[in-house]
Amino acid sequence: SHPHPRAPHHPVLHNEYCINRRQRLRACHVCREVCPAAVYQVPQGHEPKWENCLNCGLCSAQCPARCITPSKSEMRDYLFAMMEADLPTISCGHSSAEGMLQVSCVGAIPWEYLAYLSVTHNVVLYTGECEGCLSGHGKECVATTLGQLEKFHGGDSTHVIVSEEAVEEPQDLRVRSSVFLGATKRGQDALAQAYSDIRSRDYGGLVFRKMLADLLDFVSSKAEMPVDCVVDLPQPNERCYGCGICADICPHGALRVETEGSGEAEGSGRVNASLQAWKCVGCGTCAIVCRRKAMEEPSPRAVPTLRSVELGEFFVRVCSQCGRPLPPEQEGERCVLCLRSRLSR
Repeated sequence: SHPHPRAPHHPVLHNEYCINRRQRLRACHVCREVCPAAVYQVPQGHEPKWENCLNCGLCSAQCPARCITPSKSEMRDYLFAMMEADLPTISCGHSSAEGMLQVSCVGAIPWEYLAYLSVTHNVVLYTGECEGCLSGHGKECVATTLGQLEKFHGGDSTHVIVSEEAVEEPQDLRVRSSVFLGATKRGQDALAQAYSDIRSRDYGGLVFRKMLADLLDFVSSKAEMPVDCVVDLPQPNERCYGCGICADICPHGALRVETEGSGEAEGSGRVNASLQAWKCVGCGTCAIVCRRKAMEEPSPRAVPTLRSVELGEFFVRVCSQCGRPLPPEQEGERCVLCLRSRLSR
């Protein structure tokens, strides 16, 4: 991270979560590509040119690994808008209509933030002329953000109203709020608690995912029907033998691979793969680093919660000495590490 983690007018870069720091097989340059001020046009590992930063927010919203946190001033505006909105309205800098929250570009809003708002309210986005906005990247970023949001709602695009002109609040716009939360006051109380929680902890670029997970838990506890959502998650396939490199390389520690020596036969073990969905950003780093191609690229999956999600359970051969999983092609009963240890004695 850069030396000014509380800088009010530019984002915070958490290098330890960057895909390029975790692997070198597939380079990611999203921050460079979307930044209109060339802030990230520096060698890998060097300090970005924060003096050029426009604080537009495109980098933090579009980073696939969520290794960039919105600036302190952006976070303040986002959180206050959450707590005060009955009908959330957001406008971009080129819109003729003025929203409750004004941003440089709709594509600069993390989709998880919009998902949070749209779980309990319809959201109105006032847009303007996208062509040429923010060095031409605005239109593409808007499409990406709205696409992610529509996917989250299972392909339902009615949660968000996109307009270039002011929209009056129809009577049925706030139906989901009364159905799921019963009363706006309780929803605001839950948000106030979440706000207090994130101020006391550092969730980095996952802050809105954490708040979204908390809200879904709250809504599910109050609603008679479950609130399903769709997010991109990886999935191990039949080639997986539980080595755990995917869990070790995961930027946010979302994956968990555990092997227990209690398989169907002697010398076999059971591998359990799971992840914390709110920590999994769908960056695909786990699939990139797996040399056996045993982890599928993240794809849409409907889940009832953003907490623990089971990815599968399967049986493998394990080392007779240490219990580590053995590659299918390896002969013998001991792993390479145990064989080396034995030879070095």
